[in-house]
Amino acid sequence: MSFFNHRWVRGEHFWGRQEIISTLHKRLDKFTWILGNRRVGKTSLLRQIEYLCNRDKWGYTPLYLDFQGAGDDEGLKMAFLEAFDEQEGCVEALGLDLDDLENRSLSSFLFQIKRNLKRSDLNILFLIDEAEELVDISHSHPQVLSILRKFFHDHDKIGVFLTSSYVLHEVKEPSRTSQFIQEFLPPVRLFPFTKTEAIQFLQEKGLTQEDSQQIYQTSLGNPYLIQNLGEKTLEKGFQSAYDELLNSKFFRYFFESNFNCLPLSLREGLKQQPPDQFFRGLDPAAEVKDYLVQSSIYWDRGKSIEPNPLLEAVYRQSQTIKAPEEPKRFQAFFDFSNALLNRSSQLSALQVDDDWPDPVMVRQAQEPPSMEMLRLSDEKTLLHTLLWATPEFINGKPPSEHSNVYLAGIFLATSIFGQNPLEKYCSVKDRLQAYADCPVQVDRAALNKYKIQPKLGMILLKSLASDSEMRYHSLRQFIADVKQTQDG
Repeated sequence: MSFFNHRWVRGEHFWGRQEIISTLHKRLDKFTWILGNRRVGKTSLLRQIEYLCNRDKWGYTPLYLDFQGAGDDEGLKMAFLEAFDEQEGCVEALGLDLDDLENRSLSSFLFQIKRNLKRSDLNILFLIDEAEELVDISHSHPQVLSILRKFFHDHDKIGVFLTSSYVLHEVKEPSRTSQFIQEFLPPVRLFPFTKTEAIQFLQEKGLTQEDSQQIYQTSLGNPYLIQNLGEKTLEKGFQSAYDELLNSKFFRYFFESNFNCLPLSLREGLKQQPPDQFFRGLDPAAEVKDYLVQSSIYWDRGKSIEPNPLLEAVYRQSQTIKAPEEPKRFQAFFDFSNALLNRSSQLSALQVDDDWPDPVMVRQAQEPPSMEMLRLSDEKTLLHTLLWATPEFINGKPPSEHSNVYLAGIFLATSIFGQNPLEKYCSVKDRLQAYADCPVQVDRAALNKYKIQPKLGMILLKSLASDSEMRYHSLRQFIADVKQTQDG
């Protein structure tokens, strides 16, 4: 039997989770938040529920929506469109015209769906993944939460399961009375596999009792760690597998993706100390203890919880860890983005001689002359500079982390489309307007032509938002989200 390391599973490949599935089966007509940190199997759980709804006739048509990278109400609309695209029977039963709906606002789009649903014999279960995206959206477009709540609320034909980390608590509610997140509390918690579940799973894959025990003690039941350690242990034995993963950034990437989704107070504390030291000295509050165990950052020893021993092993070796091998299609994007990360200051624009900025040049580049100065020079120089610029540069604002995200977004678009998206705008006026709007168009035709995953398309659009507050707030998170689309 194969391991599945970088993708969700369902059906015959899905393992365990019977207790939480039984709980969720009784909540089909309710709002349910499934709380879990990164790599604990949230997507696979939603996909398994989708599978069971169809196989076992649960009475609801499941629609899986991925909110990652949505960025704004248009991105959310794309997520709904993609979900309906996967369920042609549902589209026909509701009498929906997706081409017409694509041109509507989110509120009009959802109103039409709700109206048609009331007239139909269908019940719909919305399975929403990566709901943390609503945090950023709620700060730049607070009305979106009200639109979603109005769509979902008081409708006996709709159920909602959404998955996210603890970060969802940080949504900015548009109303003090009718709050979106309140409808989903308290959350249902998704924990790692128990020791029994983990060892049975590994032994069914052909591992020995001893190796299975060691993998469980290292992974603390996290499905992602179990899959990767299990596969490599079958190939070369546990110790060699462990050493290989320890001497790469594999374990470190796992922990840091989880750190990014901890409560804000813990994220702030991690800026002050190395993770192994921080968690060793932490006395976690009661409301986050379970979440730290869910995240495999702590382990439950019965009478107490303690930091995962793997933390010390990982961060003790942090200076000797080698960079992981990235997916080849976007290797140049990762090199470019890492060059931005390694700079001592932010950039709002780049003046380059080649179509593809060299990472060494990016690390050493100086901020170009201001727009005001460039307007005094010849138009050719200005037009060339506007190939690799940001809205902050154009508006005379200082560069920030958001500016680095935008530059990386231009590079990602160039990687996808084969040329810089600003090149098609041949005048200064048109190029400036592209920055004011968005220099790329990601519709269904573009997705098909350039073989772009819808999730990657939404990530790209978020990185190139003209309003900096609507972009990724962290270049590292932008990189991580792109990488995840290649892993999965």
